[in-house]
Amino acid sequence: MKALLRHLRLGQDMKRPNRSTAKDFVIAAAAKSVQGSHCVANEDCFRLDERRGVFVIADGLGGHCGGERASRLAAAGLMHEADFLLAQRRPEDSLAGAMAQAFSNVNQSILSVRECLPRLRRMGASAVMAIANFGRLYVVGVGDCRVYLVRGEQAERMTVDQTLVQLDVDAGLGKAPSQTARSERVLWTYLGDPKFEPPRIRCAELRPSDRLILVTNGITRVVRDGLIGRLDATNENAVGTATNVVSDALALGTTDDATCVAASFAAASSGSV
Repeated sequence: MKALLRHLRLGQDMKRPNRSTAKDFVIAAAAKSVQGSHCVANEDCFRLDERRGVFVIADGLGGHCGGERASRLAAAGLMHEADFLLAQRRPEDSLAGAMAQAFSNVNQSILSVRECLPRLRRMGASAVMAIANFGRLYVVGVGDCRVYLVRGEQAERMTVDQTLVQLDVDAGLGKAPSQTARSERVLWTYLGDPKFEPPRIRCAELRPSDRLILVTNGITRVVRDGLIGRLDATNENAVGTATNVVSDALALGTTDDATCVAASFAAASSGSV
C-alpha cells in the first residue's frame, strides 16, 4: 500500500514525446488531458513508459474528491504492477494472466483505502493498460476507458465497455450504446468494486507503423470509433494525435474530463537502444 501511495503525484499537462525501443519497436508517445468544463477537478490520470512499452489511463468515479484520488491510485498502482511483472521476464503465455492479476491487486488496494478513509468509501476508477512486449500488444481494461489499435485509417477497438447497456447489446437485447447518454454509461464493474471480477485480456500482433490510442469516456461520449482512426491519420506524430483527439472532443461538446494517450510503433533498427 505504501509503495502505491508514493506514486500518486502526477501532472496532467501534455507529456513531451519520448522515443524508446521496447523489444522489436521504437515507440514515440505523448498524452493530453483537460479538465471538463463542468468538473471541479480533473479525475482522469495517465502514465507512460515508452522504454518498457507500458501505457495506462484511468478515469475516477465517486465524486471529485474520491474520483481524483481513485484515478491516481489506479494509474500509479497499475504502473507499479507492470514494472514488477516485466522485471520478472515472464514468458508470453503467462503475461496475460499476470496483467489480470495486476488489476485484481490494484482493486484490492483501492478497497483498502476506502476502508481506512470513510469519506472516500464510494471512490473507484475505470482503467485500461496496454503493454507492447516482443512484437505483441496486450490490452486489459475495466470500466469504460478504451484502447484502439490503428492501422491506416482503421481503428480497431481492443476493449469492451463494461456498462449495463453493453451487457444488453451483447445479449442481443438492446441497440448499440449511445455516444452521449449518461444513463447508458452505468458501469457494472470497476476498480474499487467489492465484487470485482478479473478482466479479459486481448492480444494482437504489432506491425511497423501501427498506432495506439487510449482514451477516457469524456472523449468516447462524443467521438465515434470511426473518427478515431481518421483523426490519427491526419497527424504525423503522437503529440498531434493526442492534441487533436482532445480538441475534437471539446469541439463536439464534451463537458467531461478528456484524456488521450497516443503512441506510434516503428521497426527498430539493429543499432537502436
